[in-house]
Amino acid sequence: ASWGRHKRGDLPDPAGAIVAGLVQGNIPVKEKWKQGVDFSVIPYKAETASMVTANLRLVVWPESAVPTQLAKRWHHRRSIHNFVDSLCIPLLTGANDYEVVDTATVHTFNGAFLFAPNSLQLQSYHKIHPVPFGERIPFQRLFPFLGTFRLGQAEFTPGTEFTVFSTAKDSARFSVLICFESIFSDLTRKFVLEGAEFLVNITNDGWFGRCSEPYQHLALTRFRAIETRRWMIRAANTGISAIISAEGRIIDRMPLNHRGSLVQEIELRRDLTFFSRHGNWLPAVCGICSFLCIIALVLNRKRDPRR
Repeated sequence: ASWGRHKRGDLPDPAGAIVAGLVQGNIPVKEKWKQGVDFSVIPYKAETASMVTANLRLVVWPESAVPTQLAKRWHHRRSIHNFVDSLCIPLLTGANDYEVVDTATVHTFNGAFLFAPNSLQLQSYHKIHPVPFGERIPFQRLFPFLGTFRLGQAEFTPGTEFTVFSTAKDSARFSVLICFESIFSDLTRKFVLEGAEFLVNITNDGWFGRCSEPYQHLALTRFRAIETRRWMIRAANTGISAIISAEGRIIDRMPLNHRGSLVQEIELRRDLTFFSRHGNWLPAVCGICSFLCIIALVLNRKRDPRR
């Protein structure tokens, strides 16, 4: 704690800053896939248009804000392209994707896509850690037959690329954590080592309803910012959306089950923390020390049977 307080007051200078905004649409999770794409997208477009300012450089929508296979559905993709062109601001949104491998194999993905003004190109990221049982039956690499089970899960294919997005105008570099990927410290570390200057967490916590999980998820996300010393933009469909500083402070947040937007200047950082450079060495060292202590106690008991 003392070392943390010392470093908090002695951070290296940032590499720059951009103004970014997020939208929390508060779309009913059980309706968004039933009512059609426009049911979800129209509120997000309206909120985005209302928050646009002259210095805004990035807009973030949550996980599955566009509930379709966006990259392959040209009608909906063109609609987002036209909207981004009208704003002249890059837009990151969550949406599904798929890839046809052969006549018998199609891979589906939970993804994030970055739309740039006046460009038809898309930067994309596919979620690397699908939610066990909710998005994919685990252990399929060891037991491929598990992939034939259908328990109501989405059955997404894990992504393989540690994508670092780049906003064309400012060349600000960032990576995206989709949903519960924000609990994986090593994943965040890899994104930072690849060059991410800030982080984005897009999620759809509407499945939790009114309980403790959205608050727990937000709290865990703060640790990823602290470990890597990177600002975090967290856009959640129903909440809790927030802007988190590199020190883990919540600069601004939006209440649960509320529709609205946040705009905030965030720092771009390129410095690397000890954790970013070396990873989770402390738990490994503690585990080895504990194991050696147990061995020492066992050997000591054998030497002195009276104990």
